[in-house]
Amino acid sequence: MMLSLQIFTAVISFTVASMIAWINFVRPWLRNRKLKKPFEIRFKDGSNRDSPETDELSVAANSEVKINFRIRPNVHHVVHELILNIQGPSDEKPLVRSFINTFVREGKATASPETDDSHYIDYNHNYHMMRHREYTKGNSYAVGYVIKTRNPGQYPVLFKAMTEGGDSESKNQLTLIVE
Repeated sequence: MMLSLQIFTAVISFTVASMIAWINFVRPWLRNRKLKKPFEIRFKDGSNRDSPETDELSVAANSEVKINFRIRPNVHHVVHELILNIQGPSDEKPLVRSFINTFVREGKATASPETDDSHYIDYNHNYHMMRHREYTKGNSYAVGYVIKTRNPGQYPVLFKAMTEGGDSESKNQLTLIVE
């Protein structure tokens, strides 16, 4: 009888200690790990609803183009700021001019650093959009930008976000091909 009570107490103690470790350490660590790459993003042709989402997009050089993206969260998270980073030499890479959401039929669909205090472009030509928004897994979110292309080339496109878990970025890499 005494031995079975000791075994029972040991099992309960182990279970309680395991639950405390899971709740306080393992679960937050796993969530923060998921928040490092909480979404996938793809190019989307805004003029055609049935067009496929792609990781590469070709656009004309020395022109101003509207580029649409679809964000697909892999985990529910809150974004405080979205950052679009087109990589490449600063005197050649395309420049982001403004935000546009071609999904919006009525209401505010455009914004830029000139018209909205929550939008700005930093010294590295990264476009920042500060907005507090929840992104839920299983949904798709439309964002778009007006981009001024310059020299031909292939330019990696990196989406970053400031989330409740800190800095994060998209799971996949996009490429903007300027021809």
